[in-house]
Amino acid sequence: MADLEYTIADGIGTILLNRPHRKNAFTLEMIDEWARILTEARTDPDVRVIVLTGDFIDAEEAARLGIANHVVDDDDLPAAVNTLARKLADAPPVAVRMIKRAVYQSARADLRTALDLISSHMAVVTSTQDSAEALAAFREKRPGRYAGH
Repeated sequence: MADLEYTIADGIGTILLNRPHRKNAFTLEMIDEWARILTEARTDPDVRVIVLTGDFIDAEEAARLGIANHVVDDDDLPAAVNTLARKLADAPPVAVRMIKRAVYQSARADLRTALDLISSHMAVVTSTQDSAEALAAFREKRPGRYAGH
C-alpha cells in the first residue's frame, strides 16, 4: 500500500495519507506526489472537490486547536465527509472557483481591493448559465443541475 493514495469517484477526489505508524508525517516523496496530484486535479474536469483523509490528531484535539469546526463519531465520519464533499461537488463550479480565488487573493489584500475583487467576481458569476439555473432551481424548489458555464 502506498504512503499516499489518490482516487476519484463521482466528482470527488480523495487523497489518503497512509502512514499511520508515523502519524502520517510527510516524506519528500509524498510532498512531490501531493503536488503532482493537486496540479492534476486542478485541471481535471472530473474533480470538483478534493478530500484529504488520514489521522493526524484525534478529533477533540483538532476542535480544541481550532483546526476542525465539526466533530463526528468515528463510525459516522465517512458518511459526514461524503455528505459535505457531495454538497460542494454539486455546487455551481464557476461560483465555487470564484469563492476560492477570492479567499486566496483577499488574504493578501486590503479591504478595498478585496471588495473590488468580490464585485468583479460577482459580475462573472451572475453572467453564467449556472447562475440562471440556480435561480430557476430556487424558484422551482428543486436541486440545481450545473454545467460549469
